[in-house]
Amino acid sequence: MDLFSGRSPHQPLSTTDPSEIHIIKLFPGNFDDTIRCELEHMSLEAEGCLPFAAVSYCWGDPKGTNKIFLNRQPYPVTANLYAFLQHAQSILSAITKFLPVVLRLGRQESVLITQHIVYSILQDFDFPLDFPSTSDSTLSDLVKRHVTKVVGEAYDSHSSEQLHSSPDLLDLFQIPHEPREPGSCYLRLWIDALCINQQDLHERSQQVGRMRNIYSRATSLLIWPQDTSTSISHNKAVAEFAHDIHTTVRPCLDGIIGWDDVENVDNPGSVTATGHATALLGFYPVQWRFLTHIVFACCREMSNSDSALRIMFLGDAKCLSILQQLEREYKELKQKSELSQETGLPIKVPERLRQLLLQTGGHFKATEPHDYLYALLGLLGTNDIPQEIYPDYSMPFEQVFHNYAIYLIKNTRDISFLISHGREITGVPSWVPDWRFGSSEGEKPSPKFIDPSHVEVSEDGSCLEVDGIILGKVVTVVHPTQIKADIRSTNFFGRLGSAEQGEDENNLMTTATAILTIFRGMQKLKDMCFRDLMAVIPGISFSNFKHHWEGFWGVYHHDMFRQIREMLEGAREVDLEMLIKDPSGPIMVTIGLELLDMSVAGLGILDRSGMVMSSRTKESIRNDDIICLFNGVYQPCILHRKGPHYSFVSTCRMSSFQEDIAEERSFEGYEVRRLVLLA
Repeated sequence: MDLFSGRSPHQPLSTTDPSEIHIIKLFPGNFDDTIRCELEHMSLEAEGCLPFAAVSYCWGDPKGTNKIFLNRQPYPVTANLYAFLQHAQSILSAITKFLPVVLRLGRQESVLITQHIVYSILQDFDFPLDFPSTSDSTLSDLVKRHVTKVVGEAYDSHSSEQLHSSPDLLDLFQIPHEPREPGSCYLRLWIDALCINQQDLHERSQQVGRMRNIYSRATSLLIWPQDTSTSISHNKAVAEFAHDIHTTVRPCLDGIIGWDDVENVDNPGSVTATGHATALLGFYPVQWRFLTHIVFACCREMSNSDSALRIMFLGDAKCLSILQQLEREYKELKQKSELSQETGLPIKVPERLRQLLLQTGGHFKATEPHDYLYALLGLLGTNDIPQEIYPDYSMPFEQVFHNYAIYLIKNTRDISFLISHGREITGVPSWVPDWRFGSSEGEKPSPKFIDPSHVEVSEDGSCLEVDGIILGKVVTVVHPTQIKADIRSTNFFGRLGSAEQGEDENNLMTTATAILTIFRGMQKLKDMCFRDLMAVIPGISFSNFKHHWEGFWGVYHHDMFRQIREMLEGAREVDLEMLIKDPSGPIMVTIGLELLDMSVAGLGILDRSGMVMSSRTKESIRNDDIICLFNGVYQPCILHRKGPHYSFVSTCRMSSFQEDIAEERSFEGYEVRRLVLLA
């Protein structure tokens, strides 16, 4: 990430100590003050190393940056990180203002104690919700309570008996009055954008490969879940909502749930921090385990209109959608973390990586394309990362994507990664996926159509040789452009979900017109397809065509759509009221969207009457394309012919074979061919 173009403030890490990392010191400041940080080196293996917190956040848009001072030098950071640092320095400033003088002397012991006090305060459900407008007396009481908790009763009583086992702490508290040293109070943090020299590609590659170890040594994990578009009022409202749930619900669960027994599996980021995890909702800290175990459970319960909790917290229902979005993000993170928690078993890196990519593909954001892959390495469950997939930021990301595909094929013989719904990379073979996109299906059991099946990558990595079942060749492609124009003319999809009060009657008319247009469009498309197929294969059986037509459309697969099927086939009069109001009616909206996409990507009809549609609207189907099935890929694949070889286009978003594949029916009678996929 080339945000910083001047001289880097980072000093090279040790060449003899592979555990050495950079840590930043974040100094206190008011919200709008200049953000000041200093870098220091720390060995993770050193005895008695000071605590630090790891920060989990999203980099955000690299084009929108703000300046901080790192080692007294201007340094750019993304808006998301800048917002976190603003809030963190403000909280730190309020806390250090009320620390005893003895803890503001800059000594190692006082730094150690201060770190623990700050982390302890961030775990406190009584953190003031009116911060930063909190009164001095409230903040003073909060800090004093946690100093007492961390140091012991010595802060109140100054009893040497209570500190007899900690002579260093006793000496520290007996110092009467020493002047405060400038910069003696700070928070020690590990933040990838600041603690890794982004200009040094070697250091960057090495440090990213060690992130699992770094997170595992962190004392605490600070999570910044929102982006800069989240308003202060929303953050406060969500924090108040969580606080109200804590006040009302948690007392009923004490003694039932062992709060201290909750495992660190719920920590996001690299999911391995050794201490507590805290989500910062703006200024308001919320324990991550309470958020994930209790608040999210309450959100699910409140989604039920008859829920007592929904009635109890009705006034705070405006926060529900925000928390539910956070819960969805948490579930995705937890899915990733569960894959990294299999203990007692040998780590099978290729299979673990395959699972991670299938589950996370397309669901997470990364500023640098490399990090769609490198960010998963900390979840592999091992620090021994194979050289083939070890981070290397000096390599173009397209080559990294290519190398990961080769590694997976050679070590798992699995090509399920072909199920990708987008591709915007060039310069690599057509079968190499764009890991920035994923499948909306997630991971499914891998179907096995051919036994045994040949899968091999050429020595130079340019060719994929694989056995496939040939389902047919595309003989005609239908583009329902006029049907698309008819649907667009109703303006239904342009108004969907945007109706204002008082437009109900107009919307009903628009909906009825659109559904009738979609309905008639389906009937027209069926006639078009059979007519075009007859033009290239005279005498083709209509019953065979009808079988594939019905297999292509989901409306024919479930009994709940029986009435709609009968209307489409002319066995029942069209009932618009039923199509609009019946629970099965929305299928017509889905069909309308498919028809719109089909006008671009095309509907391919095969020489055996099969039908397919590409999962990528930018990749049009062509005449003479081959449709085939590969082991491990539960959707038919589209291949362009290139002389004796082929290039991979995409998997099929829809096909007339989907029921046969789902039911794992035999494809006996179809040709099995060894195919070579190139660029």
